[in-house]
Amino acid sequence: MENMLSFFQQLLELLVSRLPFLSNMKLPSLSTAALLASTHVTAAKVFDLSEAKWTLTSPGNDSVAAIKGQVPSQAHLDLYAAGIIPDPYFGLNDFDLRWVARSNWSYTAEVEGL
Repeated sequence: MENMLSFFQQLLELLVSRLPFLSNMKLPSLSTAALLASTHVTAAKVFDLSEAKWTLTSPGNDSVAAIKGQVPSQAHLDLYAAGIIPDPYFGLNDFDLRWVARSNWSYTAEVEGL
């Protein structure tokens, strides 16, 4: 711990010598810096959500049943992949498919291990 304090003291002196404006600033005490440096940070468990079995639904819209979705994605892509809508980029389909953009869509999946 004493080596760490010495290191931070030297680092602080070096910074102040190279950056004079630091001498006018209120810097954390050396003991605070050492305490922060000595704390162990543990990483959170990371889940790959792209592997989950996603479902796309439109609550309140009975004309579209729940379909298989994927993440990352968007409603247009998943509806097109399921064969529910035609290619939104073909011709004037974008105008005919405005109901997709005006609808509320939800992606849901069961995620285990949380």
